[in-house]
Amino acid sequence: MYHLIPTSICSSYGSINVVNLWDLGYTGRGINVGVMDSLPNKDHPDLKNKLNLTLGYDYIRDAPVGSIPTGYTNVHGTFVSGIIGAEANNLLYGAGVAHGATIVP
Repeated sequence: MYHLIPTSICSSYGSINVVNLWDLGYTGRGINVGVMDSLPNKDHPDLKNKLNLTLGYDYIRDAPVGSIPTGYTNVHGTFVSGIIGAEANNLLYGAGVAHGATIVP
């Protein structure tokens, strides 16, 4: 999460300093974020409670997103979805920038 918090590590690369926004209550709660990428892993612990599988559509497989097979893993779609909305404060990886948002794959 070094890119979320300004530190000396990221001083030459920049930081989006999102923690200050979280402190003001801007977490993405109530917002649906559409992710046009490969499908995320619906069983990923940081995403499993964040995905709205009824609104999206899998154009690659030409199938409803709700039919994502259990155990389906695609690294890129999972990674992108996690950057946006990974669960916060669950002692796992890191928090998404808009960790309160719902991801629509």
